[in-house]
Amino acid sequence: MQSVPAKRLATRLRQFMKDTGTTQNQAAAALHMSQSAFSRRYLGHVELRASEVAALASLLGIEVTDLYGDSAVSA
Repeated sequence: MQSVPAKRLATRLRQFMKDTGTTQNQAAAALHMSQSAFSRRYLGHVELRASEVAALASLLGIEVTDLYGDSAVSA
């Protein structure tokens, strides 16, 4: 079962990827994984690791916090 934060993060990721024209294949290559493995993260079925979120933010030209949006917790 996918968690609410994973689904929310995946939704924001999909929107940023759409906005930038980034494909799943490009994102998978940036994460050094198969498109199939990335797809599970893209759909929110598997939670993204912090290092993966950082790599995706860099690929998309955004800040990590942009991917977390309103769900980000400040320390």
